Amino acid sequence: MSEKTFTFKEDWNIFFMQKAQLMSTRSKDPSTKVGCLIVSPDRVILSAGYNGFPRGIKDTPERLNDRDLKYPRVVHSETNAIINAVRNGTIIRDAIVFVTQPPCPECTKMLVNTEIRELLHMDLDENKKDLPGWREKLHISFDMLDEAGIPHKIIPNEFLFTQQELANIRARQLKGLEL
Repeated sequence: MSEKTFTFKEDWNIFFMQKAQLMSTRSKDPSTKVGCLIVSPDRVILSAGYNGFPRGIKDTPERLNDRDLKYPRVVHSETNAIINAVRNGTIIRDAIVFVTQPPCPECTKMLVNTEIRELLHMDLDENKKDLPGWREKLHISFDMLDEAGIPHKIIPNEFLFTQQELANIRARQLKGLEL
């Protein structure tokens, strides 16, 4: 972990991470919902993304429930947030990134290349902690962030929405009720 200080006070970090959590509810992935928020140093939301299939690619239940069909098609939340920024002509250099899972090495490479200022993330989802290769991938991601001088840290779950609260929010969204 880098020794640099972080841009926002902790209450702002929690606020933006909660917004990233809300973004994750848009994902149709039945097993993993990830959201990403890219924020300017003056607290303006620049871009957002969630994990899902590319525009124009059908996200059928058959594809979403079959890992061999799903994984080659899924775009990670961080990549979607970067793409959305590019599509809108938004510069994200020196931005702060909030993501609801630690980034994989592929997303980390893209974040490093955009020259983000810092990365805040939630801890790895409990159901992934024992999956083969995940710990090694995270070490690669964190090593790259450290080498690039990009500070990163975990936002404690105690201040964030629970999975059940997020599921309830998504269910209300699907029913078309106002939040």
